Amino acid sequence: SSDIWPSFAETLFILEQLQSPEDVAYQLKKLYRELGIEDQLYFDSISQSSEGFISVLCSDSNSPRDYFAWPLAAEYSNYAHGYFGAPWTWSSSQCKFWKPAKNRYAGPFNQTTNHPILVTSTLFDPATPYHGAEIVSKLMPNSRLVTVEGWGHTTPFISQCADAITANYLLTGILPDEKNTVCQANITPFEYSSVQPIVNVDENIKKRQKLIQELNKSKSIK
Repeated sequence: SSDIWPSFAETLFILEQLQSPEDVAYQLKKLYRELGIEDQLYFDSISQSSEGFISVLCSDSNSPRDYFAWPLAAEYSNYAHGYFGAPWTWSSSQCKFWKPAKNRYAGPFNQTTNHPILVTSTLFDPATPYHGAEIVSKLMPNSRLVTVEGWGHTTPFISQCADAITANYLLTGILPDEKNTVCQANITPFEYSSVQPIVNVDENIKKRQKLIQELNKSKSIK
């Protein structure tokens, strides 16, 4: 979420300065609100997102049977991509003990689908790199690619142009005419002073709720 990078930078600064727990708590609450997850932190139920991530990753993937494959791959990833490479490599280490699901789909991925596919990606995605979106779009003969010239993981709510195309596709199935449509991001990280609010959190929450309502309405009509 590149729109909250200024607040995230402030949070890191506060932690580095060893400020009081009260100051850290205040800053974290501000950060959670800008992310739109403040209400999700106080549910009675325990989050299982980590378990869900691993279950999907291991069920869909072929993984080494030799545990020593991970430290070797982690070292190579660090060499190729910096010190963020190793954590992502080790995140799949549990898969050594988990066989892929028998009913998973393992390809081919270059077929003409019954319904055309829309692929969206930011140009600078730190988790799922842009070149992956390019490959998927090229593999699918009747697909379209939307490229957001911006930062952060996934495209929703960071580009009005991309949001309009995505919403129209989900509601009507209509794709843009261009094979690769380029959209601009709404904001540039650190473009404004951290004192000046750059994110209207309530407005973003309303947009999410409105889109979900429209999608549910369309589903019930069908």
